[in-house]
Amino acid sequence: MLIVFTSRLGYADPSGLTGGDTVKENLTDTKAEDILIAIPSFIKAGHITVFMAPLAGYLSDNLPHKVQFRAPYSYSLLLQGLLAGEYQLAFLPPHLAFHQIDKNGFTPIVKTARNASIVIVTSDRSGINSLSQLRQGTLAVESYFSLAYQDVVSHLYTTSPELLPQLQIKEMTKENMILAVLNRRVTAAAIGKHEMNLIVENVRRELRVIYSGELWPGWIIIASPEASPALTSRLQALMLDFEYLERGNTFVESTGIGGYEVVMPSDLSRLRKLEAWFDEKQIEPVEK
Repeated sequence: MLIVFTSRLGYADPSGLTGGDTVKENLTDTKAEDILIAIPSFIKAGHITVFMAPLAGYLSDNLPHKVQFRAPYSYSLLLQGLLAGEYQLAFLPPHLAFHQIDKNGFTPIVKTARNASIVIVTSDRSGINSLSQLRQGTLAVESYFSLAYQDVVSHLYTTSPELLPQLQIKEMTKENMILAVLNRRVTAAAIGKHEMNLIVENVRRELRVIYSGELWPGWIIIASPEASPALTSRLQALMLDFEYLERGNTFVESTGIGGYEVVMPSDLSRLRKLEAWFDEKQIEPVEK
């Protein structure tokens, strides 16, 4: 499955930069081809319509290239395409973006303005009120690549190492993991706090939060080492000035996207510590 969304909506350039046409002309020394931005496949088509369409149109109208968002079927395919130069940019969870920045020379463009955080939820009827009660239970995560997995495992390893050997960690889609929690097929699920906010209220009332993780930098847009400095600079300026047309839209307000900020050295330092911790512990995910 490959989700593709493009837009050529007529938005005015809000950047306030003088000489916009000159900037466009200076960028035309790169090949006149589409800019492809890879995004994880779990971003739903409906969410792409709300979030990606205005951004794709805005960038397309202010760059000498048409911008397309593409969602490869898996993160492995996304990574392969990124390293092969198929995608010039990627919009990724912070720890995955940092890995590309640190190991493969990608450039951070912007991060989402609101931080990312992880919660663990269980059924309100389960009688479970804390992580210590998850012994011999099953914890659902979307992926072993996910920030939820890394956040939870590092937390448990540090605070309750005796739990990890007894806890079964299982990969499931976000939709399935919430249903599995409610149907008691898994004990708990680790999801993003902003994703918790997207769950309809009557379902959310049936869930109990038993863990709320620390705040991590927001999702990061990174550029390939082959992207020209002129292009990455222009992209950053445009995205920092981008304002959503659906400002009152529930999805835009609740997903943690909202706007963009510059990626700070302190953001990368925290992500470097997380990656170094996993490298040191050599923790390999095993689904029992």
